[in-house]
Amino acid sequence: MESTAAHPHVRRLSTLVALTLALPLWLAGSPGLAQKAEEQASFTKLQQQGLHYFNRKMYGPAIKTLEQAAATPRGKKDYRTQYTLARAYYEQLILEKAVPAALLAVELASTDANKEKAQAFLDGLTESFGAVTFQKDPEQKTELKETYIHLKDQGGLINEAKKKVFQSIQKRFLETKVPLPITLYLPFGRYTANGAPFETKKGETAEANLFLYGSPPGGIAWYWWAGGAAVVAAGATVAVLLLTAEDEEVQTASFEPVTFLGGAQ
Repeated sequence: MESTAAHPHVRRLSTLVALTLALPLWLAGSPGLAQKAEEQASFTKLQQQGLHYFNRKMYGPAIKTLEQAAATPRGKKDYRTQYTLARAYYEQLILEKAVPAALLAVELASTDANKEKAQAFLDGLTESFGAVTFQKDPEQKTELKETYIHLKDQGGLINEAKKKVFQSIQKRFLETKVPLPITLYLPFGRYTANGAPFETKKGETAEANLFLYGSPPGGIAWYWWAGGAAVVAAGATVAVLLLTAEDEEVQTASFEPVTFLGGAQ
């Protein structure tokens, strides 16, 4: 009868068990390696959870989770995390974050295919939306650090889809105070922000000095102004968002090309 100790499968199993038992002790003696392993595990868990949410169009949770992944040392250098985060921001029309994330994704892409995909997404953003940088009006003497931004269309948005995009962005900045300076992205057109006029154009960044509002403009009924109430799309996304459905498999997710809003203003 063959000796059990001599059986090759038993020897391999014994070696594996020994290595498994020794690994925690080895890591404990190498704090740097243990920390890197922990950071990697944390990043992977956050990234995969974020992709899971994104693929199921749960964009709010996707953003929250992917932002945590992007804040890790690995996430700051990870193309897929930054690209997906840019896409999730776009779905929520958080364009002031979508553009920087898309720029970073282009820089981080290590393959021609990924770089082309990220660049196409970035080009779509800049072809559809113009930038404006708001700064505090130097004539306003106040200690305020943040402001509500009351955006108003000056009649240049004829296209109904673009109106809905603008109104969704408009609502968010009426509800949430932000620090200045800040760069926003809007459909090309003429607007005012807290009464200051500006125009967004392709390939240009407009500038406007704003008086800061410490409370929502207009008091309790801040969302009403001359011409009627702001029309806000139901839910976190609006029908004009044209990102296509994603692959349901998290591990093998491959995002479809993005079609951006087009047509006349």
